[in-house]
Amino acid sequence: LIHEPFDRRGLDAEIILEEPRVAAVPRDHPFAGRPSVTLADLGLLSEDVDRQTERDIDAYQAEDLAQLLALVALGSATTVLARSTAERYPRPGVSYIPISDAPPARLAIVWQEHASSLGIAALVRATTALRESAGGLVDHGGA
Repeated sequence: LIHEPFDRRGLDAEIILEEPRVAAVPRDHPFAGRPSVTLADLGLLSEDVDRQTERDIDAYQAEDLAQLLALVALGSATTVLARSTAERYPRPGVSYIPISDAPPARLAIVWQEHASSLGIAALVRATTALRESAGGLVDHGGA
């Protein structure tokens, strides 16, 4: 499973979930108490959102997402995440605020192009069937 965008060369993929994005800000940030923010509030353009976390990791010279979130908690950084990523990385000192106008984050199941494994085919079929039984791609759950 991987979030878009990714290098699709040599791969097949099926989008299995679209979900809202959130801004990760320090708990004492002026946005921390707001019910939501906009891309303009964050100084971002819609087309920049997909790669924002990667750019933030590079800009703040963090080794990984956990380190970037530690910098957010310290008040040294902010970033943008898929809501499910924020749910997996709760951190003291970090507030996650929904971004009302951000394009959704897309999660895909990915496998090697031309793969002939019956197991892979079954996994993809089961994943897409689960997606369809849940009402399609969009995750409408709370932030």
